[in-house]
Amino acid sequence: MQTQQLLRRSGFLVAGAGVSCVAYILFRNNPSGEWQAFFPKCIFFWATGLHCPGCGCQRAIHHLCNGRILLALQSNAMVIIALPWLTWEAARASLLFLELPVPRFMVAKFRLSGPQAMSIAIAVMAFWILRNVPCRPFEWLAPPVTLDRPKDAHSQPAIAGVWTFMSETRQGRVPLRMDS
Repeated sequence: MQTQQLLRRSGFLVAGAGVSCVAYILFRNNPSGEWQAFFPKCIFFWATGLHCPGCGCQRAIHHLCNGRILLALQSNAMVIIALPWLTWEAARASLLFLELPVPRFMVAKFRLSGPQAMSIAIAVMAFWILRNVPCRPFEWLAPPVTLDRPKDAHSQPAIAGVWTFMSETRQGRVPLRMDS
C-alpha cells in the first residue's frame, strides 16, 4: 500500500470518527436545551436577527436522529429535504477519495448542468428570503424561537446582554433598523 493512500485512509478514519462523535452528541443532546452553550450559534442571526438558510440545522438533525420528523421539518425543512442527496453524494465522494471501487448503482450517470445548479441556488436564496417574511404562511419556514433564558449557569451566553436583546427583538420591543 502506498504511503499517500495510507495517509488518505487514516485521515478519512479520523474525520469519520469526528463526524460520528458530533452525530452522537447531536443525537443525545438538544442544541436548544441545557446544552445550548456548547453548540455554535448562528453569527448571521446574532448580528441581524434574521434567519440564514442554515438556521435550525442542529435542532433539525437532533430531532431527525430521535425520530421526530415533523419537528425536524419545522426546524429547517430545506436541510431535511436535501439530506438524502447530500448523504448519497458524501458516500460516493468518500469512495472516490479513498480510491475504492464504487458500486455500479452509485456511479454518477449525470452531472448538474448550469441551469440546474442555478435553480438550486435560486431555491436556497428564496428559502432564505421567505423564511424571514413576518406573515402567516412564510413564518412557518423559520425555526421555532427558543430564546428563553438558560436555567443553569453553564449555559450563559458569552456576551451578557445577548439574551435580553434577542428576546426583546423577537418579541417586537426593539425595532431592528439600520439608521445611520
